[in-house]
Amino acid sequence: MPYCPDFLVIGAAKSGTTSLHAYLRQHPDLFLPERKEPHFFCAPGDGTPVGYVGVGSEWERLFVADPDAYAHLFDEAGSRRTGECSNSYLVDPDAAPRIVAVNPDVRLIVLMRDPLERAISNWRMWRRWGGENLELIDAIAEQQIRMEQGWCFPSLYLLPGLYLEHLDRWEQYVDRSQLCLVLTDDLQRNRVATLQRMFAHIGVEANFEPNVEFELNRRDSYARRSTAERLALRLRHSPPGRAVAGLLPDALRQAGRDRIKPEEFRSGFGEVPDEVRVELRARFRESTLELQRRYGLDLSSWLADPEPA
Repeated sequence: MPYCPDFLVIGAAKSGTTSLHAYLRQHPDLFLPERKEPHFFCAPGDGTPVGYVGVGSEWERLFVADPDAYAHLFDEAGSRRTGECSNSYLVDPDAAPRIVAVNPDVRLIVLMRDPLERAISNWRMWRRWGGENLELIDAIAEQQIRMEQGWCFPSLYLLPGLYLEHLDRWEQYVDRSQLCLVLTDDLQRNRVATLQRMFAHIGVEANFEPNVEFELNRRDSYARRSTAERLALRLRHSPPGRAVAGLLPDALRQAGRDRIKPEEFRSGFGEVPDEVRVELRARFRESTLELQRRYGLDLSSWLADPEPA
């Protein structure tokens, strides 16, 4: 383990870390590689792979497992503070000791989304990519079996949202002052102020204001557009297409869009029944209450009855 950056965004997955990576890269005193998720500290550190199986196991091919290759990601940093974003570090029990062994003073940013919505988004992503065939509640019922079989973390939909469990483990290796806890809702509602809090935590100029008028990794970014959809979009945005579209009811336009989209991107795909949402909210409740108490967070929206699907 020859190198560890000055700071790490360690998760959580499906909480907005892709957009956060883009925002942080704008600061003139920070260097983050263009490659967002090297996941280096999930691997043994000798260049060998982890060997995940099951849904999303091909995700491991995205790892930078070789120590020299990882260090080279930061070759152009110069005097800037270095960092990277790998959301697997929050969940992987081996990541914390490996990281702290190299850099005991590392600064950590934990981005946390409502665990119910995070789990649904995680599951829906794999459904769209064709990796998951089970309904969400059935996949969660298999979580323990999947863990015992060595499945990769992104296919364990309940586990990543148990933030208190992961923070308890991290605090065995780092002081709480090294952790900067950020809610996805705060990053969405007040991006500049929330980013400036992160800048101060990392130790760079906190008053810098990045461009935050965009988000990355939204649902449409995964769409595999068919030839029919591309042609339809070209027609829709032509002058005649805009004129005709303005005369059609919204419901008819949506129905037309759904007919030409791949099934996994049509309206209603991957919806979770209301009773499942209620059950999962209850399963996260105890952990959420203790997380709120221990860290002085306002998590009332995570404790409210879930919105109907």
